Amino acid sequence: IVIGTPLDVPYDGTFKTAADMYNYFTILDENQDNYTWAYDIDNRLAVYSYSQENSADDWLISPPINYKKGKSYTLSFSAFSSSKTYKESLAVTFGADKTPEAQEDLLLSLNELSANTEEDAPQSYSVDFTVPEDGVYYFAFYACSERFREYLRVKDIKVTEKGATAVHSLTSDGDVMVKGGDSVLEVRLANAANVRVYNLAGRLMADYTGTELHMPLPKGVYMVVAGDNRTKVVVK
Repeated sequence: IVIGTPLDVPYDGTFKTAADMYNYFTILDENQDNYTWAYDIDNRLAVYSYSQENSADDWLISPPINYKKGKSYTLSFSAFSSSKTYKESLAVTFGADKTPEAQEDLLLSLNELSANTEEDAPQSYSVDFTVPEDGVYYFAFYACSERFREYLRVKDIKVTEKGATAVHSLTSDGDVMVKGGDSVLEVRLANAANVRVYNLAGRLMADYTGTELHMPLPKGVYMVVAGDNRTKVVVK
C-alpha cells in the first residue's frame, strides 16, 4: 500500500525500516510466481529472491515524486548480486505512472551486476535525467534475471537535482582530477599511480599506471578507481 502525497526532490530512499519501503514503493510480481521484491530486515535493503522455475519479471516502483521541466536530476543507488557466479540483471526505468506500461524510458540496463564480494567492482550507480513537463513521475527497478540465479539487492536510493560534478577529487594524497568530456575521459595525477576504469556492467575498460590518462569512451557512467578511492564520472 502506497501512502501520502507526491514527494519533492531531494528524495532519500534509505530503507531504515520495512515501512520505508512498503509504504512508499509499489511491488509488482508480474509473473505471479510469489518470488518478488521484499524487505531485508537484517541489511535494511530491498531484495529480489530467485525462482528455480521462472525468470524474474518483478518491479519495484518508486513513490510519486514532483519534477520540474528544465531541471536536470540524478538518480543514484547501490545494487549488487549475492553471487559472482550467478549474476543478476536489472533495468532502471522512468515514466509517468506506477505501471510497467507507463515505464517507457530506460535509464540503465545492467545485465550482469557485480557481487558485493568482488574486489574493486562497481556497486554504486548514478544516471542523469530530465522530464518533458512539470509533473509527477516514477522511477523503477525491474528485476529481469534469468531463472535460478540468487539474490538481487538494492539500497541507498536517492534523487537529487544535478549540480556541477564534472571534476571530482579522488584522493587526499595529492592532486587528482577526473573529468568526463564529449566522448572522452581525462585523468590527471600529481604523482604516478595505478588507475582503473570500469563501465556500469563491471567491465574493466582501462588499467593504467602513470600521471595522465586521456581515452575515448562511449557516453555513459564510469567508475574510476585510484588506490583505495573511487568516483563516478559521466562521459557525454
